Amino acid sequence: MEQKTPESSDSVPVAKNSSNGAVAAGGEEKVEVSKFGDPRWISGTWDLKQFQKDGKTDWDAVIDAG
Repeated sequence: MEQKTPESSDSVPVAKNSSNGAVAAGGEEKVEVSKFGDPRWISGTWDLKQFQKDGKTDWDAVIDAG
């Protein structure tokens, strides 16, 4: 099998005046991020009251939810 010679790295656009030079100028890409949505997740933590069974926290349900 014959190996192909890689193209010159000059073909890669590089931003000028960039801190790392890895992204071409104007090459920013917008990424849509969806928020975590679970009614049992309140203010950055699980609402353990919603995981109670018989007055005790059902830790298996908490683990399964995460």
